[in-house]
Formats: sequence, structure tokens, C-alpha cells
Amino acid sequence: IAFMRQNNIKEALKSVDKMLSVFPSDPYVLELKGDILRNSGRLKEAILPYQKALSFIPWAALIRANLAQVLLGLNQNADTPKALKQVNEALRYEPDLIQAWHLAAVAYGRLNDRGNLALALAEKSLLQGRDQDTRRHVKQAMQHFPEGSSGWLRAQDISNTLVNWFR
Repeated sequence: IAFMRQNNIKEALKSVDKMLSVFPSDPYVLELKGDILRNSGRLKEAILPYQKALSFIPWAALIRANLAQVLLGLNQNADTPKALKQVNEALRYEPDLIQAWHLAAVAYGRLNDRGNLALALAEKSLLQGRDQDTRRHVKQAMQHFPEGSSGWLRAQDISNTLVNWFR
């Protein structure tokens, strides 16, 4: 970690690979390797360590979010649905993960899914306590979903949450 923070990527990877030679199944060392590669801009190389880490701890929402960030960072259309799948899994385990809602919004934006984009931004701004932004995004989401649909109902739930906070 110290080498990574000093931007000494060569030594950071050397150290983490040494740890992996002793503990090849340690998901947190694999995550660290993914982090080092991601932070040094080696996005394609970061995918495998994150995937291996998730094979040991599939409920690790932050690792899933980091993998989604890497996939979105590659800026390839084919990777966007894969990133969204990782984000949705992360949110299943940690629905209050602001980073994941941000990544969901990016993915939905790239997929031109305006309703879910607005809904993800509403969720994110709600968690951040940005009430005016939340109201705006809820209103946008409701314009894109048919009344009574699951997206429309979730937008209503978010709106009701705001109202109930002020009672």
C-alpha cells in the first residue's frame, strides 16, 4: 500500500505478487492487486484480480463496485452491461453505497436508459442528503416510467421518504 501511495507501481506489484505466492486465495490481496493496477491506469489488467477476489467473496460490494468502475473506465460499449451487472450485485448487498449508485447512473446514461439514470441519481442524491437534487431526479424518473411500474413506484418511495423526513 505504501508503494502504491508513493506511485512506485513496480515495487507495489512485486510486493503484492510475493504475498499472492504465499496466499494465492486471499481475496483482499487480490483486491489490492486490482486496486494497484486500476490506480496506475492498467484497467484491463485489473479485471482478473477483482474477478478472482469475487470468486472467494461474492458479497464484497466494494470490490464489485471497483470492478464496475474498471469496466466503465475501459469505455467499451460491450463492457457497460457487464459493469451494470456488477453494480446491481453490489447494490443488492449494500444498497447505501453511494459509489455504486454513481456508477449505475454512468452505466444507464451510456445505455441511454433515461428513467433508470434519473432513478440512480435520485438514490445517490438521497443518500447524500441533497433534497432538491433528489426531488428533481425523482420528477425526471417518473416522466420516463409508466405509472405503476417498478421504476415509477421506486421514484414514489424516494419522494415519500423525503416528505416523511420533514414530519
